Amino acid sequence: MRVGWLEDQNQGRFGGAELHSRALQAAAPADAEILPCPPAGGWAEDIDVFVVMRAWDYEMKAARLLEARAKPILVRLVDFWQESRDKTWRSWILSHGTRLVFHGPLHRDKFGHPWKCDDVVLLPSPVDRAAFEQAGLESQQREGLCWAGRIEKAKGVTRAMRWAAEQRRLVTFYGTGNLRPTPHAYAQFAGYVPYDQMPRALASHEGFVFMPDVPEAFGRAVVEASFAGCNLHLGGAPIGSTYWLERDPDAIASAASRFWEQVREVAGC
Repeated sequence: MRVGWLEDQNQGRFGGAELHSRALQAAAPADAEILPCPPAGGWAEDIDVFVVMRAWDYEMKAARLLEARAKPILVRLVDFWQESRDKTWRSWILSHGTRLVFHGPLHRDKFGHPWKCDDVVLLPSPVDRAAFEQAGLESQQREGLCWAGRIEKAKGVTRAMRWAAEQRRLVTFYGTGNLRPTPHAYAQFAGYVPYDQMPRALASHEGFVFMPDVPEAFGRAVVEASFAGCNLHLGGAPIGSTYWLERDPDAIASAASRFWEQVREVAGC
């Protein structure tokens, strides 16, 4: 099964969407050959099915290439697609996708862009549950609260800092981004932590704080903190991953394999 893979080329961005894509590619079955299909073109021939991940950087050139190949398309939506270089491309792929995959009910209901596809699936983002749970079990001591993610306004950093001051509880912030408020007595910045060290970092804290300013289609860090054994202190806008944590956390651990079942169904392989 030859899988054409459309996703942005990570021009200065790295976060949940990129981790999501890496996890899905790492879980590809042995008979799946993933063939990158960058925005500029130069795609391989003889592709059986296309997967569209986050595609902000694509334009109508990609639509013409997809039309010419006339193969099924699975659109794996990973955010609310607020940004797009070419809105005509966004409308085209949402109208021509064979199957659309959302993170959950919140993501689907608040997506904000029309689509014509009737084949819609709800599937969480994959998270290595075992790695975070193991870190939680191995944790010798938990102290204080933490926050993790891209340090930007939409993620509610200012709201979380204000909450920390009101509660008089120290919150350690992990991450990088374009917003770095002045630390105060109850907020400290620990900077970037490599992803393979995040299970241990989260498990060293008693609780996790996350209070976004805008709805989170998923909210990967909330899942990771929960699996690491942190008490969750949530607020602000709705967070999509809480749906799965409350109803079916096992679905998160199995999401990568279930994704590939979707790809195979769409491809007819």
